[in-house]
Amino acid sequence: MRSVGPNPCSGDGAMEERTSCCSSTTLFHQEGVSGITYRIPALLYIPPARVLLAFAEKRSTVDDTDALYLVLRRGQRVGHSLQWGPQVSLMEATLPGFRTMNPCPVWERKSGRVFLFFICVRNHVTERRQICSGKNAARLCFVSSADHGHSWSQIKDLTEQVLSEDIEHWATFAVGPGHGVQLQSGRLVIPAYAYPSSRWSCLGPPLWFRARPHSLMFYSDDLGATWKHGQLFRSRPTIECEVAEVMNSSGCPVLYCSARTPDQELLSHIQDNCSGSERASCSNVD
Repeated sequence: MRSVGPNPCSGDGAMEERTSCCSSTTLFHQEGVSGITYRIPALLYIPPARVLLAFAEKRSTVDDTDALYLVLRRGQRVGHSLQWGPQVSLMEATLPGFRTMNPCPVWERKSGRVFLFFICVRNHVTERRQICSGKNAARLCFVSSADHGHSWSQIKDLTEQVLSEDIEHWATFAVGPGHGVQLQSGRLVIPAYAYPSSRWSCLGPPLWFRARPHSLMFYSDDLGATWKHGQLFRSRPTIECEVAEVMNSSGCPVLYCSARTPDQELLSHIQDNCSGSERASCSNVD
């Protein structure tokens, strides 16, 4: 059910819409058939504040290359209803000459800070162009909020710090889409995928690149002060993924990753945090 009331894209007013927690609400409205479009949503709940943060890419058209920047709406839970605030443009989450894509937030429960990860991709450079050329045009970035999304820090570019020399061997990469998780151990986990590239040549300059995608995780063990990346899941090619921590039959926490393959299959990757064992299985997506 679409919510009624003032246009949520107007940016006017404090709290504009109230909806039942059991109803559906259109938070980001497309403007015309080929006009402003919102894609790649992400939703994060902050339990102590009873707040929902809804993010999306704002695009001038539906094309990936026409992504502009990220937008946010805050939902405050009041009783059995949600009060949704106006749409806010996150201009803090931008780099000059780049478009901002793939919001992927995570909440750190000890400090209460929200980390919003995303990628910034050089304007007019498509993903296909990066994959075919083997030349990455994406940056790994985040902004953070200490007040449940009311205000945000300046952007931090982690590309060199986290990816180091690996970025020279990746055609491109992205985070999410969706949200990250914090494990019982305190580790923060951001799902991602990358296209490691192989350079081929024949007694001369490189002729072409071959890149196959694989899911991976970015993570922090110090409450978000520093970040690292894990190993690629190489059991088979995978792209967008989500993660969750669940308990197995022995009561041990298990990290569960659900990833999509380029063939539209679903790959489940499970890492047992007690034994350190890993296993993967694949199924068709109907």
